[in-house]
Amino acid sequence: MMKKTKVDYILIPSGQKNHLLMLDGFTFAQMHSKRHWYCSRKKAGCKARIKMDTDFQTIIEAVRIHTHDPPEYHIADTGEYIFVRNYDYILIPSGQKNKILMLGGYTFAQVHSKRRWYCSRKKIGYYILIPSGLKKKLLMLGGFTFAQRSNRLWYCSRSRIGCKARIKMDVDEVTILQADNVHIHDPPQYHVTHNGDYVFVRTRYILIPSGQKNKLLMLGGFTFAQSSKRYWYCSKKRLGCKAKIKMAIDEVTILEAVNVHEHEPPQYHVTEKGEYVMIRSRDNNT
Repeated sequence: MMKKTKVDYILIPSGQKNHLLMLDGFTFAQMHSKRHWYCSRKKAGCKARIKMDTDFQTIIEAVRIHTHDPPEYHIADTGEYIFVRNYDYILIPSGQKNKILMLGGYTFAQVHSKRRWYCSRKKIGYYILIPSGLKKKLLMLGGFTFAQRSNRLWYCSRSRIGCKARIKMDVDEVTILQADNVHIHDPPQYHVTHNGDYVFVRTRYILIPSGQKNKLLMLGGFTFAQSSKRYWYCSKKRLGCKAKIKMAIDEVTILEAVNVHEHEPPQYHVTEKGEYVMIRSRDNNT
């Protein structure tokens, strides 16, 4: 501990009610009384401290050994001290007009002004808008996608198979007010490109001979027959199977697939040339 009657220091703004005391480039905050100042990094374990005389202005005791580097300040032309915060952050696409700020693995959305950012989970959840392959975009929350039914209501993209998950927006139509994000299925798979674009990883299928004019579509070992340009139904539909496939407007990309069947998949033999030959049995009249 060092005792001195005259030590030069300055008082600088802290951004709060009380000023900070700067000595040797380090800052101290007033605590417990008007005579005692402790290092601004006290919570991090630094023991540096200052004690004032009864005039509250003259340093009579000072522990000036710190366990950290001094904070960085920029001195403006007006002589003001501005704290330089060393926060490494990046801006990432949000799927909307404004980007999202990522700091320490967390995301922040710009709200109300250009200078203020709030945690993306401030309300209920952070979401993004991604392409759907159609005119309107999909909303993605927690890995699941929702389709817009009205300005304020979004329903799970798999609502047709019975999923009840849905989202209700606030009156601004962009802030989530309520969210039921419990689903009866796995989330869809998306690939994120280097540009930050979301590309839906659609289920792969093949077309195989049917023995007739049109080919069969095989998905997951099951076969589907084409009833129109965009709709395919299970080859055993006549036996009551409800499995079906809906193509996108390009007629080749699966948009929706109900691939739950009430029977075993047909058996095929794949030749050396890659051709699929159906193995017929007495019980298989497809």
